[in-house]
Amino acid sequence: MNLGQLLVQSLPIVLEGKCTGGSSVTLADSSLTGKYDDDSFKDAITFIRVTTDALAPVDQYSVISAFTDSSGTFTFSPALTAVVGAGDYYAVADPIWNLYTVLRLVNQAFQKMGLISLTDVSLTGAAATLRYNLPAAVARYPIEKVEIGNNTDGWPDYTTKCEKIHPATSTGTHVLEFKDQPPYDGTTPANQTFRIWYKGYHATLDTYEDAISGTIPDPLAIEYVRSELFSYLLEKEGRISEDMMRRLQIKRGDLAQIESRNRIQSTNKPISKFLNIRDM
Repeated sequence: MNLGQLLVQSLPIVLEGKCTGGSSVTLADSSLTGKYDDDSFKDAITFIRVTTDALAPVDQYSVISAFTDSSGTFTFSPALTAVVGAGDYYAVADPIWNLYTVLRLVNQAFQKMGLISLTDVSLTGAAATLRYNLPAAVARYPIEKVEIGNNTDGWPDYTTKCEKIHPATSTGTHVLEFKDQPPYDGTTPANQTFRIWYKGYHATLDTYEDAISGTIPDPLAIEYVRSELFSYLLEKEGRISEDMMRRLQIKRGDLAQIESRNRIQSTNKPISKFLNIRDM
């Protein structure tokens, strides 16, 4: 799931339809002609949910700046990366939600999850090489497991063959060292990719194509974001009515049920102390 898909499933949607045309900055739905006032839905977030060819601008979103009732046309900014075409499906979120407020709350929700299992696949084995510089993101947190392989052939566990991690100097980087030569492929290096499992915070989400970590089940990510959005509304309201309190209790119950069914993925395997950089 990417950020665009997460937002359209988390925000309250007030309008959905099928496009009859458009461009990279407009969306037309002739069935809306004469139904709304000009500039209805101004400042609302609009999404392209499905495209006829499953290519861009699918999952992209923008902010409506104008609506022309005589033609059923929305104008929005920023521009999408491709034109909206006839047959594409769109959705419009409730205009109370500002895009940049929503993005802040989404990232806030993921930070509240705490440390989760993440993976890095930026390193590959090399001939006559036992020591590998760790990416900065990985070096900040405890490493759980090191696998070497690929999605086709599998990911054998090489954790026990790691000798140690050398702490960074003031000008250097953390180094992962193996006891013996790790597997490598001189022709196709990606065949022997290092998949490093580590505990860390979710990366910041900013653009529609930014991916949600695969270690977080989609239903759990959606419910965390919905809960954060609802909490924001409560704070903005300044007081909690009986109805809002009832809805809050329901929301908390929904989150608890989804958390129980969708545990955030972990290796659940004891690891050697040397793999925890913070203990070095």
